[in-house]
Amino acid sequence: MLLTICSQPELRADLRERAARYYPVIENQDQLIDRTISAVCDNPDLIETGSLQEVFKVMHHLAQPAAPHLDLSVDRAFVAA
Repeated sequence: MLLTICSQPELRADLRERAARYYPVIENQDQLIDRTISAVCDNPDLIETGSLQEVFKVMHHLAQPAAPHLDLSVDRAFVAA
C-alpha cells in the first residue's frame, strides 16, 4: 500500500493543497511536500494503513515549528520562585 501512495502522481497535488494551509510561499510548500514524501516513503513505519490522512498527519508534524529553547533564567516569575 505504501508503495502505491509514494508512486501516486496526484499525491503531490493533494499535498500542495494541504501545504498551502501552513505556508503561503510556494517554495516553502515545495520543501514541506518534499520532506513529507521523503519521510513517508523512506520510513514506512510512520503510517500504518497508507491512507492519505496519515500522510497529512506526518505533514502536520513536519510543519510544526521547533519549540524554542526555554531560558528560565530570564523568566522573572521563575527566578523569583
